[in-house]
Amino acid sequence: MADNKKEGASAKPLFYIIQPNITEGPKPNMQQEYRSKNKQKAHPMKEEKKVLEEDAESRKKENEERKLEQVKVEFGVYDAMKEIQDEIEAIKTVKDPKPAGNAEAIKEINAILEKESNMIKRLMSGEEEEKEQPAEALPVYQEERMDPKELKKMKEKINRILKTPKESQKPYCEAVIHGSKIRFQIIGRQDGDVKIKVGSSVHVVSLQDIRDFTIV
Repeated sequence: MADNKKEGASAKPLFYIIQPNITEGPKPNMQQEYRSKNKQKAHPMKEEKKVLEEDAESRKKENEERKLEQVKVEFGVYDAMKEIQDEIEAIKTVKDPKPAGNAEAIKEINAILEKESNMIKRLMSGEEEEKEQPAEALPVYQEERMDPKELKKMKEKINRILKTPKESQKPYCEAVIHGSKIRFQIIGRQDGDVKIKVGSSVHVVSLQDIRDFTIV
């Protein structure tokens, strides 16, 4: 009986669980873990905000470019650029050394371009297209001297005309000058002479040579 007890005490169990030898790490800091999670949450929000800002900026640039293109089309910028390019290409073709008579062709094109440029400048400044010619004195015509009273009246009328504002058109006048009846505009006066415009030409006439002066 005693031998049986010794054998039972020294016998190994038939079934047992081997526990792994696990070393426990440091306990987590709850405050640090909370901050880390908050940072992870905030990071995607910043990225999303940045993407939205970039998208808004891109749309703004596209709208500005679209408006600029619309303005260019409305004001004919592209048409003007095309005309200038065509003129440049034409000049380049003319300047090719192979064809004959290039010098004359270049002069002709330059004259046309200068004429168009001057016309545009006159239109933009509101000036008349008609170009005044240099003033030239009419030939002296021997007549009797005008009556002083008539000369005084004519001077008064001429002074009223010359006081007309620059933006207003000066009235037309008629008079007999050197035996011929002429319609003209008075554009200036100096001493005993008066500057008149007949059509597109300008002349200087002595007051003593004017007869039957009237304002039309």
